[in-house]
Amino acid sequence: MQLTLQQKKEVQDYISESSKYRETYSEIYDHLLNALEEIEEPYQLKIVGRIVLQDFGSFKEIKKMEKDSLSKTKYRYIRYLVTDMISAFKFQNLIYTLLLLVFYASLYVYQLGNGVNFANLYLWSMILGYILSVAWLFKKGYITLSFRRKSSMEGVILGWLILLPFSFFPLTFTAFIGEGSMVGLALNTRNVIVLCLFFFTSMYLKAFIKLYREKVRRLA
Repeated sequence: MQLTLQQKKEVQDYISESSKYRETYSEIYDHLLNALEEIEEPYQLKIVGRIVLQDFGSFKEIKKMEKDSLSKTKYRYIRYLVTDMISAFKFQNLIYTLLLLVFYASLYVYQLGNGVNFANLYLWSMILGYILSVAWLFKKGYITLSFRRKSSMEGVILGWLILLPFSFFPLTFTAFIGEGSMVGLALNTRNVIVLCLFFFTSMYLKAFIKLYREKVRRLA
């Protein structure tokens, strides 16, 4: 059967609550249109329900599959990031890692004789990094201000991954780095902590960019 625009709208409305993420919604909708084209009988909404139940299960089962898929994809991406960060210390990848270490070591040596406090640099770097990360997610369409548009599963995962380093900021700043922090550390020790955080954040960012280029953008 060939559906009219009104009938297609009816199908869209019917499955609107079937899924949480737009990737799943699009997959179900496209599947239904193809399946309905092969049926030689007049259009009825109950046919749509029958196809959904036979091919996908109930709406509750669909959302459970989405949740499982989200968890598995998130775990797979985290494992990729960790593996890439570890591989940075292998011989064939040491050049970039050594350059980073030399750069941060130079900053450490510089602050020894100048009494520099890296706390404010860390604070503003985290604020700027957070703003740029959110702006990137908006630019790529992974997050939107529209309440009528479904969220992207890929966007939820990438958003969680790119913002993950910032989740440690409040604790590290108030407990160890900021002026009047809960743990009274010497200035030199606080600067070492900041430089270590910068180093591992740089490694994480490199791994995230590689993940996006090789695993995400290639599939888009």
